[in-house]
Amino acid sequence: MQKFLTTNNKEIYYQPLQIMVIDSELVPEDTLKEIRTLITIAAKKHDAHIVLSQFTYAEMDCILEVDIAISSEDKVNCTYALNFLRDSISVLFPYVELQSEPNEQSLQGVKRDWNFNCLNP
Repeated sequence: MQKFLTTNNKEIYYQPLQIMVIDSELVPEDTLKEIRTLITIAAKKHDAHIVLSQFTYAEMDCILEVDIAISSEDKVNCTYALNFLRDSISVLFPYVELQSEPNEQSLQGVKRDWNFNCLNP
């Protein structure tokens, strides 16, 4: 888990989650909709801030790559939200690859989002 400061010196804890979904039965747009629903549930349930930093898909192969960043403030542990999201996605999509190594692009997306939210409450 990484930590950074927002523009008003709030500590944010960050954990990325990269997902590759391979599902020949669902079109990538539907898969993305399902993942967005899970993100909303996980964020509310675990008081975390979850950003869908980027996504790409190859429609012909039905492969969706999603980069999600989970963060929380005031030393709230992101692990519960991360595990809930991982488990839910694994159940929903049996053919999924999950990685959680830091990704600079995802971190930049979270920094922009948190700094924007801190400047404009």
